Amino acid sequence: MGGIGKTTLASAVYQRLSYCHFEGRYFVWNVREEYARHGPNHLRKKLLSELLNDEAILRMDTPFVISPFILDRLKRKKVLAVLDDVDNSIHLDALVEGYNQLASGSRIIVTSRNKQVLKKVADDIYKVERLNQNESLELFHLHAFRKNISQAIDDEMVLGVTSYANGNPLALKVLGSFLWSRIEKDWESALKTLKRIPNPEIQDVLRISYEGLDDQGIKDTFLDIACLFNSTFSRDIAVSILDDGNSFVNIEISVLIDKSLIESNEDPVDNLLWMHDLIRQMGRAIVRDEHIQSSNCSRLEPQQSKSEIKENVNLCRGAFSNMHNLQILKIYCCDDISISEFVKVYTDNIAGHEFKLSTPKGLDPYLSDKLRYFQWDFYPLNSLPSKFNLQNLVQLVLRGSRVEKLWNYKVQPLPLLRMIDLSYSKFLTQLPDLPQARKLESINLEGCTSFVQVFSSLQNLDKLTYLNLNGCSKLRDFFRKASKSTGYMEVAALEELKKF
Repeated sequence: MGGIGKTTLASAVYQRLSYCHFEGRYFVWNVREEYARHGPNHLRKKLLSELLNDEAILRMDTPFVISPFILDRLKRKKVLAVLDDVDNSIHLDALVEGYNQLASGSRIIVTSRNKQVLKKVADDIYKVERLNQNESLELFHLHAFRKNISQAIDDEMVLGVTSYANGNPLALKVLGSFLWSRIEKDWESALKTLKRIPNPEIQDVLRISYEGLDDQGIKDTFLDIACLFNSTFSRDIAVSILDDGNSFVNIEISVLIDKSLIESNEDPVDNLLWMHDLIRQMGRAIVRDEHIQSSNCSRLEPQQSKSEIKENVNLCRGAFSNMHNLQILKIYCCDDISISEFVKVYTDNIAGHEFKLSTPKGLDPYLSDKLRYFQWDFYPLNSLPSKFNLQNLVQLVLRGSRVEKLWNYKVQPLPLLRMIDLSYSKFLTQLPDLPQARKLESINLEGCTSFVQVFSSLQNLDKLTYLNLNGCSKLRDFFRKASKSTGYMEVAALEELKKF
């Protein structure tokens, strides 16, 4: 990840090792830019010149391949070299060709945002981790307050900034320097702005990783993930949503992990992935720029979330009529909202008897049959559109909706459906039978206070591992012969729940 401290750490190691007995040493700053600016021959000759302490090498008109004479000299010297920010395996191979025969004790240190660059040649790979909370606060204080320890800034504001940086040293330094000597009102304004408009100095560094992606499919997958997920997500779920049968999403995600644009816990069981908030913000900014610059954009990423809309908005019946290839539709309350925060927004909506985003005349028949992910917080209609084909749907999220029944028509195949979240849909009375939803893993009905019946085919859902009925106070008839794979159920406040 850009700004995580790779160069700083390599520089510190270089300075410390320089006190050891090395006969030649050189730190090549920013190989990526130097390679693009001067080409491989110049960079290779500069490295050899410094390590051998011989300026004549710079004037040599030699082929790119290292000569036997120079190689023989290099093999007899103990050298230290740091190659900073190498983004291409070919570039690295060109620079270190023949260096496997260096004198005993020689060291070559390489920093890269791309793990794949290092795998081929490195003896060991060290991942630079994010700073923890204490380290983040210490670094931020160093730049935001310096010696002015008496500056009165609310601790929650300080934590708000360090939380935004999320352990990224560059972000902590940039934001700390920007806020230094500023008054509390400036801090408040800065925090509000950062949630909507990313800091350009930080974003420029992070965007290098995105621009270094040499395949449009990988870029598309990155932008899809940045727009779709707000926190930790399952790789399996991401692939099931994004793979339309004509893509290589699994491989593309692996590339994004190697490029440090996505992080992986490397646990084969849960296989969870995570994207840093700053990187996600960068991806969404790219989408917004695309929207501004082109009338034919592939994604829409609004500046405001639904909870920030100040006036009621009515969608016309044909709002999605031209989006024939729409695969992801996400109308959400706000990013990373906790359950307590969602309940507050939900309560405010109910109390006002108004929903800021509504469709007075419905949506029929304009929802794309290609939809794979459908989220609409506070969905304003009492059912899904009658002609909405769900055969490609993987996740359905209608939190706080006005849905009474999901649909009023016969059962249809749901071969890909993995998750249903209808939490706090207070008008929902029952779920339809889902006998063919064989991949369904999660059902969340928390806070559905009118819910009275669970569908009978629940016993056939072999993949179901999560069922949340917390707060379903009117539930009277609950029959379930669950598979032994069911691992977690929340059933608080259900006195009538029968035991199995």
